[in-house]
Amino acid sequence: MKNADELRQERIDEEIIVDCYDDDEVMMGWYYYLEEKLTFPFTARYRASGKGRGKKTTQLLQVVGMADEDECNREIQVMILLQEDGVEDQIPVALSQLEGVEVDGATAEAIADWHYWVG
Repeated sequence: MKNADELRQERIDEEIIVDCYDDDEVMMGWYYYLEEKLTFPFTARYRASGKGRGKKTTQLLQVVGMADEDECNREIQVMILLQEDGVEDQIPVALSQLEGVEVDGATAEAIADWHYWVG
């Protein structure tokens, strides 16, 4: 019986990067896989290292969609809703910096797949 990482690697090999021949095609494979699997909007926890030893900031964000393809050639980016001083805007954030909060199974699996891939 295969363990979770073996199943994940099999899914990546057979569903996401199956016909990819270079890095650009791999990133587009990931982009389309995540676009299909992530259910928007969803809440995510953003983790960023702060100054000082081991200090981290944690913030809950609303993820509203995928960033444009051309913004995802090195890192998959998703759009978050930002509200400051009564103004609402959307900005891109690296999916690798986010952890889904109470998301559906497909979204949780897709985020975990991406985190596994980027290590």
